[in-house]
Amino acid sequence: MLQGELFALNIGVPFATPEMFFNGEPEGKFELPEFKPSEVFKVKGLLDPITSKLVSDSQEIVIMVGFPGSGKSFVSTNHMRDYVRVNRDTLGSWQKCVAKCEAEVKLKKCVVVDNTNPDRESRARYVQVANKYNIPIRCFLMSTSYKQARHNEVYRQLTETKHKPINEMVVNSYKSKYTEPCLDEGFSEIVKVNFLPKFSNDEQKKLYSMYLLDK
Repeated sequence: MLQGELFALNIGVPFATPEMFFNGEPEGKFELPEFKPSEVFKVKGLLDPITSKLVSDSQEIVIMVGFPGSGKSFVSTNHMRDYVRVNRDTLGSWQKCVAKCEAEVKLKKCVVVDNTNPDRESRARYVQVANKYNIPIRCFLMSTSYKQARHNEVYRQLTETKHKPINEMVVNSYKSKYTEPCLDEGFSEIVKVNFLPKFSNDEQKKLYSMYLLDK
């Protein structure tokens, strides 16, 4: 994909190389980037399966799984406000996260663990807490791909002045450790969660729709 064609796509104008424009050469075949931002707006439902509940009527633990920038924090803070949010960026270590989770469970609170949780080992720590107190634990798996998560990160850097950039090493660490969650880990349900962006104005939506990664 030529940088010029991506620029043309972003601003909504036709693209032509000098050879095409002046010599009448046929249009070349350009492969679109893997992640197409406009495809996000075709996604309708937040959860898959659609019969799943976002929040439970009884006490539970929900563990999020997904890339940095995949939308985990947006879901946990905006859609699960009655849950106590446990987050390593805030607490500093996984040990403190587990301790916080158990303390809140003792108080009969619902907890959402808003960390990347890429592998069985990291997820097992919270499954053990759930088993200890005999409450269910569900897994919310973000469907956001690597490319989309990186797109989200670039978008946030462009629109949020206080946003602290996510180091590429953190993203690569998630990729290298990731194992797909399975019910045999102890989950009562695994729910796929789609990224549904929200914008304050049309300009933000227009910016998100652009190709921000590829050159």
